[in-house]
Amino acid sequence: VDEMNVKSIVLRNGKIITSRYIVSAADLKQTYLNLIGKKYLRKDFIKTLNAMTPTLSTFILYMGVDKSTKMPFPSFANIWIFSDFNLERAYKLAQKGGIKKLDYFLVHISKDKNGITALAYSSFKDNKYWKLKKSEFTDIFISKIGRAIPGLLKNASIRGVATPQVLHASTMNYKGSSFGWESTLSQFAIGGLSLTTPINNLYTTGHWTTLTQGITGVAYLGRATAQLVLAKEKIRNKK
Repeated sequence: VDEMNVKSIVLRNGKIITSRYIVSAADLKQTYLNLIGKKYLRKDFIKTLNAMTPTLSTFILYMGVDKSTKMPFPSFANIWIFSDFNLERAYKLAQKGGIKKLDYFLVHISKDKNGITALAYSSFKDNKYWKLKKSEFTDIFISKIGRAIPGLLKNASIRGVATPQVLHASTMNYKGSSFGWESTLSQFAIGGLSLTTPINNLYTTGHWTTLTQGITGVAYLGRATAQLVLAKEKIRNKK
């Protein structure tokens, strides 16, 4: 960064990539505090950034399933299963790490019906917590899924488990967050955490901005960020 303009990105191997514009879809804590550095940011902006609350992380099961298992759900679709419509209660339970009361999760049946991916929202916690709770959470989760898919407990084999710590290691998302910042009124459209940033030619996009969440939302933001860059270059956007 030079005179509040990004000049280049330096890779771990020392290679330097230059560009007139840089767009970050990464965790904005990583982008600002680790890649850019505090010395280029106002103290009040750093304070705001550090006070932000991320969404919950995710606990994921990857299972192989015997072909004899009859699937009650269509393949290649996301099926949400929950015991009631009190989503606020379910969210708070996940925040607290309510493993035994887990009753709100997603199941995805593979196209060939030989595999299941199941996920439940979860608090982040630390490595020590997940070493103690990983097996317990896995057993409880499988039994819950088994109530929705008869015969699953007999015919399923676990291929992998991804805890919030694994998600953090894979994505470097703050606290293993699944959807960026929590979509609350107090965290909506915050300056510097939208598409433009305190750095003149640095832009951001995706669910780490404070503008939207979800697949359709981030797709829209990707287009909106691209339009900002095109406008800077005075390139007409062809619809």
